[in-house]
Amino acid sequence: MQAGARIGARRAAPAGTRVDGDLGPGSPGAAAGGGERSFRGTADRLAGLEETRTANRLAEVLEPMIAGCEREVARLRQQYLEKRIERRQARR
Repeated sequence: MQAGARIGARRAAPAGTRVDGDLGPGSPGAAAGGGERSFRGTADRLAGLEETRTANRLAEVLEPMIAGCEREVARLRQQYLEKRIERRQARR
């Protein structure tokens, strides 16, 4: 059986063209081959997981701070409305 006759055998592509699955000369990880591409994929997934965990921790910290600010806004709004009503009644 000839090498080119096998099913799924890769044929040589003209110089300067990309074949599916190949890393082109200008792409990241081209010098290291597929191994580095696999490592980068794993590193990207791990980085994404870490970013998710960090966002969750920040949300836990920010949630009580936001709730406190909302209470403060409500208090200041009530204080403002009371003063406004007081001034309107004084003009009458």
